[in-house]
Amino acid sequence: MRNLQVLTGINISNSSASTVPELGELTSLRDLKISLSDKLSKCKTKEEMLLASLCKLSSYKLQSLHIIDNSSDDLLERWFPIPCFLRLFRMSTNHFLPQLPKWIKPSLTKMAYLNINLREIKEEDMETLGDLPALLYLEIWLEPNPKKQLTVQSTGFPCLKEFLLVCSDHDGGAYLTFGKGAMPKLEKLEIPFHGTVRSDTESAVAAIKREASANPNHPRLATFGADAEEVQEDNSEESDYNWGSEDDGATDT
Repeated sequence: MRNLQVLTGINISNSSASTVPELGELTSLRDLKISLSDKLSKCKTKEEMLLASLCKLSSYKLQSLHIIDNSSDDLLERWFPIPCFLRLFRMSTNHFLPQLPKWIKPSLTKMAYLNINLREIKEEDMETLGDLPALLYLEIWLEPNPKKQLTVQSTGFPCLKEFLLVCSDHDGGAYLTFGKGAMPKLEKLEIPFHGTVRSDTESAVAAIKREASANPNHPRLATFGADAEEVQEDNSEESDYNWGSEDDGATDT
């Protein structure tokens, strides 16, 4: 078992207490997919065992962690040390972490794919994410909407190819602005527009189109929210590029 490299489909909440610590002994494990439920948060002993196992795995060869989480626990906030070999982190859950975990730092030099649910994201969090040197795909789910507009710094996200931002509420508008030179290799951008006034939504979509067009890589732009979709369709012929909201394999959460 110590040589096991891939482990998927294990339900931690339904596993025996003796099984959970054994995860931490899988020194060759590279790919882990686990399921959690509310049962875990009610069993603090097993919860601490899982955290201890994840902490051990972060010191080994773990490259991919996919968590299917129906619990309300913030276990991942306490994960340490930094999982330096991690390339992929994905959350498939209705649970939102209160903030960007402290272990997500620029020292994650191999992190290429990040899908995360957050209750809040700050300007400094965007800077931290933008400093991840190998990040290619970023998907952020927010609940509620950002408290204020966020700016992507001009030096941020040097390798990013796809960026998806999803906000659960429908009373916001444009959430991002981009510094000149930001995301120079971006190929696809999906962002929400939920403006309550159509003219405001049109202005916001037009502004983000201009910023995307100024990007040297000319990324495809997909806006979602009812009004934004209408504006996009109305103006698609005026653009030099394909701004349509194509359905080409967006990742579920």
